[in-house]
Amino acid sequence: PFNTNRNQLLNQGGHMMVHHDGFVEIDSVLFENMGHMGKMGRYPFHWHMVGDGTGQYIKNSVILGSFQRCIVVHGTNNTTIANNICHDHFGHGIFLEDGNEENNWISGNLVSLSKKPRPEGSLLHSDTEAGEAKARFREPASYWISNPNNTVKNNRAAGSEGSGFWMAFVDKLHCNAHLCQRDHFSGATLYRPNRTNTKVFDNN
Repeated sequence: PFNTNRNQLLNQGGHMMVHHDGFVEIDSVLFENMGHMGKMGRYPFHWHMVGDGTGQYIKNSVILGSFQRCIVVHGTNNTTIANNICHDHFGHGIFLEDGNEENNWISGNLVSLSKKPRPEGSLLHSDTEAGEAKARFREPASYWISNPNNTVKNNRAAGSEGSGFWMAFVDKLHCNAHLCQRDHFSGATLYRPNRTNTKVFDNN
């Protein structure tokens, strides 16, 4: 269904972003031809720095033909991503962004046909070129997991140009309410993803 005419729409897709103090419950929704290739934060669905997302979810929904990723969890904990389908998208699919995202429930999802974006449309080096990690991983990933303290189970990845599941755990990450970086800065909480125990990773 997505032919060459789709290339003319790469930066025209809609996007949905839930900010701090926002609350969302999404069930049985179709997101079609959404996202902006090469634009940070412009994804079909995106929790952005919500903090505690307890009670929030996206489930039983379909993201079809995304120009930039599928479902992004950024600086947000305790959400549910369950029984969704992401099909035919550029870049990483279900994506935990920085590495301070914890206690999210990612279960029963199908992510298929994850594709490399155009070089000028990539947001991360890992979207198009895995560099030193290439011996172990291929880009992009249907599921990009940046912190092991999440429940990831009963998910499927199919037909990716890159990896199905990519565990991208950094050694040190310093985060406050608005920013994460690997170098220390004042008032930040220290996260150690590559020294954190895996909560659940099963039957994927």
